[in-house]
Amino acid sequence: MGFAMQAPSRSRPATEVDRLPHLYDLRLVVAPDGGLAHPDEPGRSLAATELATLVRLEGDATCDIRVLVPVDEANLGTVAAMARELGRDALVVRDGCELHIRPRPPDRRAGQAGADHEVVPVDRNTGNLVDWTLVPPAGTTATGPGWFALRGGRVLPREGRATLPLPGRGLVFPGRDDFVEWREAAATLRAGHPRLTTVGVRHVDGHFVLAAYDGRTHTCDGLGLAAALGALPLYRGDLRLWMTWPADPGQRRRLRDHVGQLAAACGAVVWAPPWGGRATILDGCRDLHAVDADGRPGRWEAYGPGATRTFVSDEDGRLMPPGPIAVTSAPGIALVATDPAAPPEHTIGRVASDSAAFRVALPALADGRLALRHSDGTLLAVGPHQLRQLLRRAGWQGGAFTVVTSVAPERVEGTRRHAHQLAQALGCRVHLGDPPATPEDPPSAPVDPPTAPVDPPSAPVEPPWALVDPIAAGPLGPVTAPDRPRARPDDRTAAEPSGPTSSQSDRHRPPAHTATRSTTRPPNPPSGTNGPVGAGAAAGTNGAVGTNAAAGASGAGPGRTDTPKAAGDRVRVNDTPAMRGNHIDVSEAPTMPSRFLDGPRVDVAARSTPRHRLGWLPARPQVNQEEFDVVVDCPEPDRAVREGVPSPRLLLLGNLATGRLRPRHPGGLLRIRVGAGAAVDVAATEVYPPRALAGALASRDVWLLPAAWLDRCRVVAVVRTDPATGRPVEEPIDAPVRLTSKGAAHGVPGLPTEIWRWPRLRRVTRYLTIDPARVDNDWHQLHAARPPAQSGLRLLQVRVERGAAVDVRRTEAALSGLPALRTRLPALRAAGVDHLLPRAAFAAVTVRREFRADGSTWRPVRRPATTLASWRPAGKG
Repeated sequence: MGFAMQAPSRSRPATEVDRLPHLYDLRLVVAPDGGLAHPDEPGRSLAATELATLVRLEGDATCDIRVLVPVDEANLGTVAAMARELGRDALVVRDGCELHIRPRPPDRRAGQAGADHEVVPVDRNTGNLVDWTLVPPAGTTATGPGWFALRGGRVLPREGRATLPLPGRGLVFPGRDDFVEWREAAATLRAGHPRLTTVGVRHVDGHFVLAAYDGRTHTCDGLGLAAALGALPLYRGDLRLWMTWPADPGQRRRLRDHVGQLAAACGAVVWAPPWGGRATILDGCRDLHAVDADGRPGRWEAYGPGATRTFVSDEDGRLMPPGPIAVTSAPGIALVATDPAAPPEHTIGRVASDSAAFRVALPALADGRLALRHSDGTLLAVGPHQLRQLLRRAGWQGGAFTVVTSVAPERVEGTRRHAHQLAQALGCRVHLGDPPATPEDPPSAPVDPPTAPVDPPSAPVEPPWALVDPIAAGPLGPVTAPDRPRARPDDRTAAEPSGPTSSQSDRHRPPAHTATRSTTRPPNPPSGTNGPVGAGAAAGTNGAVGTNAAAGASGAGPGRTDTPKAAGDRVRVNDTPAMRGNHIDVSEAPTMPSRFLDGPRVDVAARSTPRHRLGWLPARPQVNQEEFDVVVDCPEPDRAVREGVPSPRLLLLGNLATGRLRPRHPGGLLRIRVGAGAAVDVAATEVYPPRALAGALASRDVWLLPAAWLDRCRVVAVVRTDPATGRPVEEPIDAPVRLTSKGAAHGVPGLPTEIWRWPRLRRVTRYLTIDPARVDNDWHQLHAARPPAQSGLRLLQVRVERGAAVDVRRTEAALSGLPALRTRLPALRAAGVDHLLPRAAFAAVTVRREFRADGSTWRPVRRPATTLASWRPAGKG
């Protein structure tokens, strides 16, 4: 409920507000077509990528964004897509309000010194203050608190140490750069065993890292972390650390000593992932599990007294109480997870005893996840390896099986998601309830009561183990893939990023979910948009070698449309497990991929992985977990081995080397051996690539090799076509992979697409020299002052629009540390070029004045204003 606002101050424009630390104010207006536009160009709506580029140019991409214009429902998706691209929260005010500037009330939390005004949203009808709305990168609904407190229409900096709560008992200590990712991971995690307290913590150089809301961070040892956890009841308890061991052996030993200190100071048993491994979220059951250095489920290591008998690691790498799981069997049900509260007759009373289907009776948790009751009576979500072991003990031979459970309507979606993940992990069909009878099948024996169609129940079906028939009960409905909704960019034309956005340090990011090569892709976007990779193959790209030179061309091919077969047949849409009736069907889902046909196993990139320098990819994308080969189409393979493979971007695109590909150019192919963790599966990462790359990445066999990771790749062969036989012939070699920048859209040879644009804030006036006999240069050097006169040259005073030029110095600094990249940046810097104007910007640059050389001075030449693209030398006037 709002309250009466103080009279707004009109002494300053409504767009001038005092900046809060870690908050960037994005000034926008509503365009005539209803979109969001920049005040300098109010007639042109901006797409989400253009808004993100604007934030990178004018502000700080590490800050939250406050949008200083009311946002309606149509523009809310654009803001959400911008937040997703930047990986930051956006603060908006909904349509029906207006923004006022008022003096800031006296408050010690007001932020930086001198901030005496603030912007507040006011309801147009009532005049009351309205709270800001938080739009997180994951979508249009906030999953937790933001970096700022939003109260009474104000944006207030929080005080104290930055923390986020975890389900059950526990918390995480995020930093400013990874706050959003920790929050999303904390919202995904579900409570584990009630006796476990979970703490997520970052580390650097072997020390724990704690951050405050004012942006300051400090490192501490185990005693310092124990002091920060003083509010949690840890004495004689069990503490589970959500962390990743560092790759450096010295840092790892130092961190191990700090973990031991933490256990001694808290008087608790501290559980850490296996040496060299990490703790991450297990798909489906959404509990933490330990993963070893090879990516397999590992065993938690205990620190402190009595550490070996409290919990044990199960088959999925989760902490569980010791002792067997209470299971039994009954006629018609091969495996029954006994619930002590359910009478024995209720366990089997609703199941036909003569049915041949393999049935499993499992309870469900409050959120719908399937569970098992452990030796201490605790009901915990079931993991895939744990369930496989129990099924095999009960006589399961690997075929389809039916899960019998009781699920209330509000819990059905959680059951679907969990069952889908189990089906993928087990590689078989999983039915929720008895499968519907086909005309060839005899009717099942009658059950008591009969399973006639009834209205969907509004409460859990009693008894707890009664069979839920998907046709009769209704709530289960069609089983769908458990994809999390993702923000999608709007259908306006997106501009290319203005410069390399340095990905935030992923060394301490919260663990993410694992994936397989044939992962579920996002739905196809509207025609003409930046579609998610994997949504469909572009015409002519299926099975073709990824051409890196073509990656700079614009336009993506049309998405693939899968045509359903006859009724009842399985349908594959976007490579997700198909549906048949009301049941999950993964009979056509791919099994563990082979090394040569389906590609390597994929998983989220390790936190110690160097930054990939690609701003549109998440910091930790899905990467290969084993060595494999790709082939790159190359017109001049010998020259590419010596000087580098030409590419307009900081990446190479390679096709999976399956032996079925032939060179498309007379030159041939390069076979590149990719080390573990050096290639990105863009489809599995579920990211919207730039429009220029969408068509090339549409094929599921195309892998992305970032330039920052090419030091882990080697050229092992050149593939040429034998002119006599027409068959491909391989010539073995061993050479490093290099990348040379060529073919970028800005038109400057030797510079990649990922450049730092300049000027950042506003248009500027600069000078450039030009030879009248050579007006078609690829670029021109910009000078802040008039350079010395040179005979035969003309001097032009030009007005450079914002972002039209290239900042050579900052681009070189941003691309430093890439040994495999070959550019002309060092030569430009050696020649004293700080800023240059590329050919692509000539049409947007206005020539204001012209001078000709007269001895050692410049003489003005009269001429009308024109653009640099249409400039031709004037007379001597």
